[in-house]
Amino acid sequence: MDLFQVFFALTVFVGTMLAVTLGWWALRVRTEARRMQLAQRVGSVTAEDKVLRLRQIEGDSWGLAGHLAAQLRQAGDLRTPTQLLVRMILLGGAGLLLSLWLLDGPAGPIGAVLTLAPYLSVRLRASQRSERLTEQLPDAMDLIARTLRAGQAFSQALRASAHELPSPIGDELAHVSEEHRLGRDLRACLEALLQRNPENWEMRLFVSSVLLQRETGGNLVEMLDHLATTIRERIVFLGKVQALTAEVRLSARILGLLPFFVAGVILLMRPTYLSPLFQTELGNTMVLGGVISLALGALAMRRLAAVEAA
Repeated sequence: MDLFQVFFALTVFVGTMLAVTLGWWALRVRTEARRMQLAQRVGSVTAEDKVLRLRQIEGDSWGLAGHLAAQLRQAGDLRTPTQLLVRMILLGGAGLLLSLWLLDGPAGPIGAVLTLAPYLSVRLRASQRSERLTEQLPDAMDLIARTLRAGQAFSQALRASAHELPSPIGDELAHVSEEHRLGRDLRACLEALLQRNPENWEMRLFVSSVLLQRETGGNLVEMLDHLATTIRERIVFLGKVQALTAEVRLSARILGLLPFFVAGVILLMRPTYLSPLFQTELGNTMVLGGVISLALGALAMRRLAAVEAA
């Protein structure tokens, strides 16, 4: 292992992380713009709030600490962004050492993958928690509606639902109820609920319905009943979509993991067979191109299979 190889590996690693960061920033701005557009349609934000939010993201596009804190909060993780960043750096360094000293090859892709592994794990747990919130939300609205029919106030209905319902919806409603009990305005409490779960569209519908009823009046019980029915029908529809596309998604995962599985088996059975891929410049370029092509293909398939929220 010479100095040029170390320099090349570090250059590939820095370039890979820079490309990932730029892609993450562009995707974040685009996703937040669509989320604000949908929120404006249902009345939970105004046009001025939308502009201010997008300007805030564009001005803080390199501030990863806030984004990591939001992801940890959505996942229900009690760790701080600093702890997550330290774990990402340690795993990235381990990837560099593994590639340089054990495989004697390019450290960029391996280091980048291991650096992003803790973040991807948090994103996965945040997505799973958001799905559980969506599944539990209709039951929460039914319980709130029954409490309102019994003559209780909305704040009392929230408190009763928080005690009766399991986590995570019970924890979120308890947070809202406790903040309101301590004197915070209900609108601010519900907006904070959306900030803790910005990617949950059904939660935004629930908050928008409650705020709309407080401003314009109407039958909140009937509104919650209809909304709970709509969300249940949407969950059933998404379940049918998942069932119909299960075979295709499984095939895509197998095809995506097959190159790594075959390469791992070959490295275990005959370690020197793949040496040209890691010890030559052409081999390094082929590995990097293959990983990038595979990632772009996975993103394209994910985009084509996505179901729009509204």
